[in-house]
Amino acid sequence: MVTLNDTSSLDCPFTLPNRGGPLTDYFTRFSEAHVQHPAIIVTPTSEDHVIAAIQFAKANNLSLFAATGGHGTFACIGPNTMFMNMAAFQAINLDQKRGQVEVGGGVITGQLLKSLAKIGYYTTLANANAVGVVAAILGGGNSAYNGLHGFMADNAIRFRVVTSTGDVQDIGASCTGDELALFNTLCGAGHGLGIVLSVKFRAYSIKSLGLTDGKLWSRVMFFPPTALEDVAEAFTSLSPPDKRLSITFTMARGPPSTPFEGKPLIVLAALYFGPSEAAEQAAASLIAPELQQKALMVNQEPLAFENTNDALEKMYSYGGARSTNGCRVQTLSASSIISMFNTFVAFTNGAEKAGIVLHSFNPSQLTANGHDPDLGSRSVECRDFGFTLVMSLWCSSEAKLAEANDGFVEEMLTLVGTDDDHLMLRTFPNVMKFKQDITEMFTPTRIAQMRQVKQRWDPECVFWSPYNFEP
Repeated sequence: MVTLNDTSSLDCPFTLPNRGGPLTDYFTRFSEAHVQHPAIIVTPTSEDHVIAAIQFAKANNLSLFAATGGHGTFACIGPNTMFMNMAAFQAINLDQKRGQVEVGGGVITGQLLKSLAKIGYYTTLANANAVGVVAAILGGGNSAYNGLHGFMADNAIRFRVVTSTGDVQDIGASCTGDELALFNTLCGAGHGLGIVLSVKFRAYSIKSLGLTDGKLWSRVMFFPPTALEDVAEAFTSLSPPDKRLSITFTMARGPPSTPFEGKPLIVLAALYFGPSEAAEQAAASLIAPELQQKALMVNQEPLAFENTNDALEKMYSYGGARSTNGCRVQTLSASSIISMFNTFVAFTNGAEKAGIVLHSFNPSQLTANGHDPDLGSRSVECRDFGFTLVMSLWCSSEAKLAEANDGFVEEMLTLVGTDDDHLMLRTFPNVMKFKQDITEMFTPTRIAQMRQVKQRWDPECVFWSPYNFEP
C-alpha cells in the first residue's frame, strides 16, 4: 500500500479508497479489466485544484490518470495511481459568429450533442453519448461526421492544458516551436501529455445541411444470417459513399426479450446529413426492394439531431471484463465480411459476447485535411482509408478477455486486412487494446515526434500514458 504524504496540500475534494470495498463505490468504468483501487481519487473544481493535485502526485510518485467518460479499455489503474475525476469541468460555450465551441474537460458526448442541437448547431462527436469529448479528440475522434469534416482531431482549435510543471497554457494551431508540436500531438495522440481543462473546436449550423423538416434521414435494417451475402454486397457496393452518408454494418446477437434473442443478426444502418431526396439517391442500393424483402425488420423514420446516438445506449452498459479494439481499412470486400461474420458467430456461441461494427464513409475530406498546411501535421494516420472496424468484447473473466484478444481479435484483424495485404493495418488510439503495440498505430516518424513531445512536456512521466514512454 502506498503511504501518502501531506494531503493537506490538496484543497479539492479527495477520497482515499477502502481497498476492501467494491470499486464501484468510487467510480465506474466501461471495463473493469486492468482496474484496481487507486491510491487516491481527487475531484478538482478549478485550475488551482488541478495544479495542486499535479504537485501532490509528483511528491508522492503517483501516476496521474484523468478520467471523464471511462470508456478507454486500454487504461491501467492501480495502487500507484492518482485518479482525477474531471466531472466538475462542465462549461459549454458556443461562439456562433466564429463557428466555435469551447468545452470543459468533464463534458461527455451526449451533453454536448443535445446542448448544441437545441440551439441549431452540431460538431464532430463520437457515436456514444457517454464518451468523454476531450478523450475522444486526444485519440483521433472517428465519427459519423468523417465524410463531412474529417476526424474530431482535425476540428480542434485550441487546448487549455495544465502541464507537468503546473503551468497553464493555451495551446493552438497558431503556436510555434515546442507548443505547436504539443498541439499537433494532442490532436490524435494526446493521452498522457497534460490535464486538458478545455478544448475549443469547430461548430456547424444544422441549417447548413438542408435537412428535410430539420431532421436526419435514417434507415436501420435487421437481417438473418441467410441474407449475409446480399447485405455484404450492398454495404461494399457503396464504397466510397456520398460524403454526407455514414453506413454501418453491425454483427450482433439479438437482445433479450425480443423474438431474436441470442440469435446472430446483421444490422445495416445508414445516416444521411442532408435532404431526404438526396439521401435516397445516395443510398439507393440500401433501399432496393430485393434487399428489403430479405430483412426481418426495417425502420426508416426522420431522426432528430439530438437523438443521433440514442439507439446505441444499451450497448454502453458498464462493468465486467470488456475490451475495444479495431483498425482503419482502405479496401474491404464482401467475401472478407462474410468470413468475419462466420468467425463472429463461432466465437459468440459460448459464454463470450462481442459486437462488431464496420463503418464506411467517404475519406476525401479526411484526405484533403491531410494536405492542409495546418491540419496535415496532426496525429491522424491513413487519411485515405474509408473503412473503420470496431470490436467490443464482453468476456466472462479477465483471463478469457486476454485469450479473446490474442485469438478472436487477431483473427478478425487478419480477415479484415485480407484485401489490404500490401498495407499495414492502423489502429487509432480511441480503439486500441490494452498494451497495444505503438507501431500498429503510428509511423516511425510520428512515434519519434511523440517521444520528443513527451520528453519535453512530461519528462518525469507524471501523467499516465498508454504509449509507455519511460523517463
